[in-house]
Amino acid sequence: MQKGTPEARQFEKVANALWDQLEGVHVDAAQRTIIWSDTERLDLEQSIQRVQKQCPGIQRERIEDFLLVWIELGYDPENYSEEQLDELNELTKQWVIDYRRPPNSSKKGGRTRRS
Repeated sequence: MQKGTPEARQFEKVANALWDQLEGVHVDAAQRTIIWSDTERLDLEQSIQRVQKQCPGIQRERIEDFLLVWIELGYDPENYSEEQLDELNELTKQWVIDYRRPPNSSKKGGRTRRS
């Protein structure tokens, strides 16, 4: 995406609006919840819906993409040790992978009458 293009300006507008929404927000990666500044704990889907209500002009897919990138790369809590950050990185990476995995892609094969 080239700087100054309409697409780049749109992305910047969306990013600014969503960064404002994430002020004071935390992640509980172990529970896969986002803890909003009013202490409401929501899963990712509920969080997307919450942001949609706050920013109705932004497409759901853009909100979803932004939150996934923020969870995996942008959430940077203060006062975490290196060990805690490593654990957070592993948990958030797996959370994003699992969220993006198609619903019918199970690692286990289906059982048959003969199995």
